[in-house]
Amino acid sequence: MTYSFDFFDTLPYFLLFSLVFVIIKSARKEQRLSYIMVVVLIFLGIRYGIGYDYFEYRDAILNNNAQRDRMEPLARALIAFAEHTHYQLFFVLMSVLTVMPICYVCKRRSIDPVLSFVAYLLIPVFFLDGMSTVRNSVAYSFVMLSWFLLNDGKYKVLSVVPFLIALGFHASSIIAVLMLLLFFVRVPRNIFFFIWLFTFIVPSQTIISLIVNHSGLPFLSGALWYLDADQEGGRFLWLLINVVCVINFTSWRKLVSLDPRNMDYLMLFATGACIYNLFIGIDKTLALRLSNFYCLFFILLIPHYKSVVRKYKMPSRVIYYALISLFAFYFYNVIVGSNGEKISFLPYQTIFHHIDYLNLQ
Repeated sequence: MTYSFDFFDTLPYFLLFSLVFVIIKSARKEQRLSYIMVVVLIFLGIRYGIGYDYFEYRDAILNNNAQRDRMEPLARALIAFAEHTHYQLFFVLMSVLTVMPICYVCKRRSIDPVLSFVAYLLIPVFFLDGMSTVRNSVAYSFVMLSWFLLNDGKYKVLSVVPFLIALGFHASSIIAVLMLLLFFVRVPRNIFFFIWLFTFIVPSQTIISLIVNHSGLPFLSGALWYLDADQEGGRFLWLLINVVCVINFTSWRKLVSLDPRNMDYLMLFATGACIYNLFIGIDKTLALRLSNFYCLFFILLIPHYKSVVRKYKMPSRVIYYALISLFAFYFYNVIVGSNGEKISFLPYQTIFHHIDYLNLQ
């Protein structure tokens, strides 16, 4: 049997977000984030066939294929555990390792933890794409946790632990060492603005030459695969990230005046935008995966946008409307642009009941 799109296949996602908003409206304030986290973990943990790499991971567990040997040590360890228990436990544990660090940081650092976590769910490159970029998504979360510990006066030394865990799941985490520079140096807005502008004019060939000339290094060798990858599309997200960057530069002083820690998130997001600009000419997937280590911190900045929208006499709920619209736009465009080919997040099936469609494996 082959799969073809059916509108009803989108209903599990609408049910998920409907339940999230029911929790927001009905649960006690201090319990909302915990309830939402549990619902999301169940949704992710029982999924079947969701994500471009789902069946590759399952095959690596069941058949010990060559794919396993190319993975980082902690990912291989979880695969070995699932091999001796049940393959779905790999996805359950990876979901827990992805979601819990983000919830923890949101709870400890966001002025509105629920809004920050809902932003994570509604920004497609974090949640929806995260079901495909399984190891990457865990690495993003632990890099965020590492940054939190580095900024926490009590546990600075421990910040190296989640960073090493991130490296143990995906080698691309090495890009996060740039955060150390941002930790020790506060880059003024104007200098960051000119750095950001400069990244638009750096030739892609310069970056390619750097990768090729240093391809013997452990963490750069993995980037060689992307040099010959397909370069169609990917410009909408590039434009969106840079539009947000413009908004941040415009509101920089206002946001920092609301909370000095916003300086960190502004610098981190701007760094993510710069990385995206430098690598988009090489490969859109490489650009996205590297920049996400920094752009993820945007979810901690979003609650402060309430003051920005009020400045323009708009209600705070405009932020929710914008996030929902972004999610719906992405969802619709991926479906329309699929031309009957595989869509990474459809159909949503569970480990308890599913059909193995021939064109989805």
